[in-house]
Order: sequence, then C-alpha cells, then structure tokens
Amino acid sequence: MALLNNNNIREDAVFKWRVKHTLLCHGGAGGLVNVLDDFNARHAAAVDVQSQTVCTDAGLTYAQFTRFLEDHDVELTPFEAAYLCRSFDDHGTGHISANTFTRHLTGLNERRLRAVKKAWSSLQERGGAGGEVSRKVLLSTYAAVEAERACAAASDAGSPTDCAAQSAMLTEPALSLKGVLASTFGGAKETHGRLKEAYLASLRSRRVGWTERVKTTAEGVKGESGETAAYISYAEFLAFYAGVSPEFATDEAFVTHVLQSWAADDVTRPTLDETAREWGPGGDPLAFDGPRYVKDALNLELGISSKSFNYSHMQREHPYVEPLPPLNRPVIMKTTVQRTYVHFDKAGQSLADPLVTRRSQLA
Repeated sequence: MALLNNNNIREDAVFKWRVKHTLLCHGGAGGLVNVLDDFNARHAAAVDVQSQTVCTDAGLTYAQFTRFLEDHDVELTPFEAAYLCRSFDDHGTGHISANTFTRHLTGLNERRLRAVKKAWSSLQERGGAGGEVSRKVLLSTYAAVEAERACAAASDAGSPTDCAAQSAMLTEPALSLKGVLASTFGGAKETHGRLKEAYLASLRSRRVGWTERVKTTAEGVKGESGETAAYISYAEFLAFYAGVSPEFATDEAFVTHVLQSWAADDVTRPTLDETAREWGPGGDPLAFDGPRYVKDALNLELGISSKSFNYSHMQREHPYVEPLPPLNRPVIMKTTVQRTYVHFDKAGQSLADPLVTRRSQLA
C-alpha cells in the first residue's frame, strides 16, 4: 500500500472489490461520509484510550479494524482480513495508520490530501467550532473569492463600474443556498450535476437539526433557515473532493483549484534563505549520489504561491533518460570464443586429425 502513491491509486483486488466497493456503493449518497465519520470516531477513541497507557503507538488495532469492517457489512476471509491489516500497518506495530487508510479509501494521493487539509484548516480559522465549519463561513468565503476574481477580470477589461456591480451581486445575501454551493463546487469549465445533487442530498440527510428549509420567494429572496446556520464536517468536505479529484488530470491543477476556491493559498513568496539547503550529517542532501527520484519531485509542492505564477508553464516532467546503446555493435556482439580462438587452416586440421597416421591418407 505504501508504494501506491500516484494520481490514480491502483488498489489490489481484495481492498477494491471486497472492501471499497462495499463501503462506497452500498451506503448510498452519503456512504463515504458515514464511513469516514465512523472510522474517525473509532480512531479518536482508540487514541484517547492508548494515550492513558504506556503504549506509544496510537490507532486502531487489528481486531478493532476488523470489527469496523464487519459492522459495515464487509465480508472477509481470515486471510484477507490479516492481509488488509498488514497492508495498512505502516510501521509494523500492530496498529492501523489512519492517514494511509483514508488516502486509499478516498483515492487521493498525499499531495492532493494535503491541499484539502490546508483548505479545511483555513476555513476553520475563519470560523470553526468543534472540528466543523458553518455554512455561513463557506458562503462568505466563496463570495469574497468570486468578488476578487470579478474585480480582477473587470480591471483587465478596463471597466471599474462592472467590478463594483459584480462584487455587490456576489456578496448579496439573497443568493440561494443551492445556487451558491453549485457555483462553489461546479468548477470553471464543467458542471457536475449529479455529483452536486448527491452531495447536497447527503448533507441534508445527515443533519437532524435542520427543521427549516430554504424558502424562496418569487423574486428569488431566500429567507433565514436552519440550513444557513448548519455545520459541515471535515468528512463531508473530504468526501466531496474525493469525487471531484478524478476531473483534474494533474496535481497542480487540483491544488490550485482547491486552495484558490477557499482563499487558502499562500499570500507571500518565501523569505530569504527560507529554501536554503540544510547540510546534515550525511553531507549535501542534493548531491549526485543522493536519492533523486522522480516520484519525490512530483509530490513536492512549489515554494511560492500559485497566485504568483502560471503553473501551466511549470509542469513537472520526467527527466530525459538516455536510451541504451544499440545491441548490434561489433564490440558487443563479438563472443568470447571469437576473441580467444581462431579457425584452423588445412595444415592444422591435418595435424589434429586422428586418422592422419593411416598410410592411405599420407599418400
């Protein structure tokens, strides 16, 4: 499992068809959210209990992880259960790694998962409570981002009046909840109707405290309702971007979309000596004999804000590898026998002939 860290995570047959298919397909629209909430709750409880003991490792044990799968109607043989437990035990301590299981369940590689976590942390700083973020914060953040984009587009066109009009229209509280969420998660190029409908349905089904619904008048004015003040958990936020991730071919495009959509991007470039090379006990970390893998380069983020560059001109490409020399060279094709031994002439053949002593051959 640790080696499967690319854009399209290739799962094996046991996890993909016996576990992932059951957890995601049999749970309905909010199946992934339910699984993530349950797993995170059990993981937090296990960490809380283990922190009170001398155990330094934290996480679900093999038995607790197997019980979690059984509670979600996942049928496994003893061999398959032991195989999954060993696969998600990164350190071999008998505890399941929550990050590895979440990454493989959602299909997000480490770089995309870091972008989602960074955006969620930014939203929590603006107005989070109890590990959740209110819809008011989401709507206000999205409106501010869209207003900034509208002002930038209007400034490029040379019409400041349109900039003010578009900003007022985007910040108007009369926008419907469904319309704002659709615009937020729809993307700039393509609208994913089914995905948004499933996402909205899962949010509505999971909030028991929503007693009021959106009331829209003929003029399109939305009244105050319980949905406006409702909260969204990290599991719901992560589940949505797990479905959106396949629509982005490169990590750069996904990271830029997520961070800029929620104003979670870095606002400044690195300061002086911030990216300096730190020499360790092994010498220069960027020496030619050091580990320089293409996979590590692809998973590293750039040290500047995506607002400061056009990432389309900075796509990471695999380095050029010189092909092997052709195999039809005379030096390569010459064998050891051809180099050491030569062909015998007629005199040598006659001397080596065991029948040369016969009188009939001497004549």
